[in-house]
Amino acid sequence: MRVIILIVFFIASCNCKTSTDCSSYEEGMKYFEKHYHGDYMDNGSRDTVIAVLQDALKGGCENFDLYHTLFFCYQWNGDFRNAERYLSEAIKMDKKKDPELYYWKGEMNMKLNRLEEAKSAFSSYINFPSSFYPHLGFYRLGVIQYVLGDTINSEISRRRAIELNKGKDMRDFKEFADAWGLHK
Repeated sequence: MRVIILIVFFIASCNCKTSTDCSSYEEGMKYFEKHYHGDYMDNGSRDTVIAVLQDALKGGCENFDLYHTLFFCYQWNGDFRNAERYLSEAIKMDKKKDPELYYWKGEMNMKLNRLEEAKSAFSSYINFPSSFYPHLGFYRLGVIQYVLGDTINSEISRRRAIELNKGKDMRDFKEFADAWGLHK
């Protein structure tokens, strides 16, 4: 439901130079809506959406949902550089200041082993009063602090994550960092 609302809003709020500039955008969003299944789209569908929305960008169509949709498609394709690039553009255009965007920015930067950028994004995420899963933000921040050698703050973040996760312990930081291939 949230995606459909975003898509409708996206189509309605397109900033285009001329009325024909957004035809590929509207086509791409219709295609996205038709082939999106919850949190999944097959590779061919994602590639089609990416190509059509890239055409929309070339035509001068820009808005939050276009960048946000490109972010998700690139992320699902495993192209984290482009995913992070379009997510950064979506954040610039986000009028609601959605904390989830900062969580995803941290995730993308972790996947790219950009630890300082990831640390900054997760720090922003946990400072939003309305973040959805604050324990995950504290946990990810703690992992990054651990990898960067900041063991005191890492332990503080770990304890806060456990507290927010109703006392359930979480995966060892070293194990997580090794599994993700994180290093200084």
